[in-house]
Amino acid sequence: MSSPAPIVACVGAEPWLREEAIRALAAQCGAPGSAVLDTVSYPARETAPALIVDAARTPPFASPRRLVVVRGPLDADDEALGWLIRYAQSPTASTCLVVEFEEAPPAALRAARGVLQEVACQPLRGGDLAAWVRRRMSEAGGKTLAPDAAQALAARAGADLSRLAQLIEQLALFVGSRPQVTVADVTALVGWSVEERVFAVVDAAIRRDRATALRVTRRLVEEEGVAPEELLGALGKHVRRLWQAVRRVEGGTSPAQAVQAAGVPWRAQAAWIPLVSRLSSSVVTRTLERLVETDTQLKTGAGTPLALLEPCVWELAGLS
Repeated sequence: MSSPAPIVACVGAEPWLREEAIRALAAQCGAPGSAVLDTVSYPARETAPALIVDAARTPPFASPRRLVVVRGPLDADDEALGWLIRYAQSPTASTCLVVEFEEAPPAALRAARGVLQEVACQPLRGGDLAAWVRRRMSEAGGKTLAPDAAQALAARAGADLSRLAQLIEQLALFVGSRPQVTVADVTALVGWSVEERVFAVVDAAIRRDRATALRVTRRLVEEEGVAPEELLGALGKHVRRLWQAVRRVEGGTSPAQAVQAAGVPWRAQAAWIPLVSRLSSSVVTRTLERLVETDTQLKTGAGTPLALLEPCVWELAGLS
């Protein structure tokens, strides 16, 4: 197991990945049974830099290396980070100092070669998220996932890795001695999210099947009890994906790559490709503005929910 650099920067806003990185660093730095004695943690915004540096300069008590964790993103500003930049010029070899950044660390810190190690902790999307689900199921659950099951789990549970990790453990127990988790297992345990049920409306709208799109909208509200505001929010999320894909195409990305990067569910990507090829972002922007206007009307009671929702669905199904 390689030894971590004197300074490790966790870059990104995904808390589960940050905690996983810190756990791995603790295992690398600490001697068995004594890691807790040589691990200290400080809140970034409430701790004087001098105290952090003093902790980093303190020799380890019973472990090969001391782990000092600064929790909370640091300002990526050279002046605010002066203490860290100065420390990086002469770090303590027996300490691993962990800091967090929402975006890439500044160039002045990166200039200290061999001192800084970056760990990617950005939220996962699309294929990266599905790959993480498959890997986690294998490592933590000892199971494999059927080809469509990883995408189904990510689509229904969202991109929250903490929730996904819990569901993966539950699925591993749910299937018992069977070696593989199927889509049917995911459906039985997790069910269908509002976002996925609303996608049936979007799917019909993209096929310009207004009758089906309106029928599914009515069923969701009147029979399945989906709150109109929740339905509109999920619909807005799908339309924002459409806008993102169209903007990427306008910027020169291929339609296939654009819909994948926008997080369009894998099973719908083929249907989205011709749509994003012919739409302009200005057209999709008007639809988004209509959804925002409808959201305000719903919240102020400016009309009955279906009377407000159905024109949005009708307009979405007419995009061209």
